[in-house]
Amino acid sequence: MGPPGSDLRMLAGAYLYQEDPSRLLITSGGRGYLDSLFPLGLTMAGVIKRELVGKGVPADSVIEEFKSSNTYSQLSALQDLALEYKFTSVLLVSSSHHLPRIEAMLKYAPGLREIEKIARTVSADEVVIKKDLSWKKVIETNYNREPLKSIIEREPSGIEQIKNGTYKFK
Repeated sequence: MGPPGSDLRMLAGAYLYQEDPSRLLITSGGRGYLDSLFPLGLTMAGVIKRELVGKGVPADSVIEEFKSSNTYSQLSALQDLALEYKFTSVLLVSSSHHLPRIEAMLKYAPGLREIEKIARTVSADEVVIKKDLSWKKVIETNYNREPLKSIIEREPSGIEQIKNGTYKFK
C-alpha cells in the first residue's frame, strides 16, 4: 500500500488518459518514507506507472519522476520536467484534502514560479467518482478513518505555515 490516496490518483490518471489519449502522464515519487517497504530499485513512480500500464495507458505515455520524496520536491521536479518538455499547461492530480496545500505551495513556496504559471489542480476523488459513483462511499469512509483522518486534520496547520513562511521546505 502506498501513501494515502495513491490508488485514487493512479485511477484518476488512467481515467483522464482515457478521456484524452494525447496526454502525457507523470508519475512522481521516489522511495520517500516508504523506503523500508520497497525492494531496492523500486520507486513510487515506478509502481504507479506499472499500475497505469495495467489499466491500459501505454508505457510511452508515462514519464517517471523518481527522485522526489515529498510534495514540495515533486512540484520542483515537475517544474523541471515542464521546462524540459516545454509544457504549456500541467494538470496536477491529487486527493481533494491535499489540493489546498499544493495550491499554497504553488503560490508561496520558493522556486516554483514557473510551474505556478501553467498548473491547475484537479481532485482525484472527483475524477474517480464522476467515472464510477460506487467510489463515493469508499472515499468518504477512508477520509473518516485513521491515519487519513489525522492527516486531513493537520492540513490547515501546514497550509498556514506555508503562507506565513515558517514551513520547512526540503
